[in-house]
Amino acid sequence: MQEETADRITGTQLRAARALLGWSQQELADRAETSVPTVKRAEAQGNDPGGSARTNAKLRAAVEAGGVVFIGSDADGGRGVRLGVRDRTRRSARRKR
Repeated sequence: MQEETADRITGTQLRAARALLGWSQQELADRAETSVPTVKRAEAQGNDPGGSARTNAKLRAAVEAGGVVFIGSDADGGRGVRLGVRDRTRRSARRKR
């Protein structure tokens, strides 16, 4: 059970991820194939990974597909989010033409 909880994101992380991506709750709900009330409930959980594991996984997968990376707790601080490094290969290839 401990591992399952470690993989789940908190409502605070979800809100922060959505803000980094510039997504509305509606856009997140659409991308995660869930409802806006579900997104609202998940975000309202604060620092707890409340809700079902399945819904949490769908929400996490949606924002990760958008480029968000989740940061776990460690000695340096608590959980967080950041934008991942984007693949610039295609962009570099276009410039060389």
